[in-house]
Amino acid sequence: MVIEIGRLEFCGPIASLEELEDAPGLFVVFKGESLVDVLQAHSVRATVKELALFCDNDPDSAGRTLAVLYTPGIDETQRRLICEDIVRIPC
Repeated sequence: MVIEIGRLEFCGPIASLEELEDAPGLFVVFKGESLVDVLQAHSVRATVKELALFCDNDPDSAGRTLAVLYTPGIDETQRRLICEDIVRIPC
């Protein structure tokens, strides 16, 4: 499924670590239908695992989903700039 955020098309909603790739990209964290955070990572799966966004022991993880845009060929600086642009998009 595609989730449009600004001019970008993210894959989602993703509700488990197993659905993620070990690839560079951006990911948007949602709680219900509210956008909580926009992050970038060299490895989306490793970063989501490290942040424990899908931790069974965390009551806040209930209802949390992600949308992911994999960005092969785009460096960390460019990913951060894209994240900043997404944050500026009016709700």
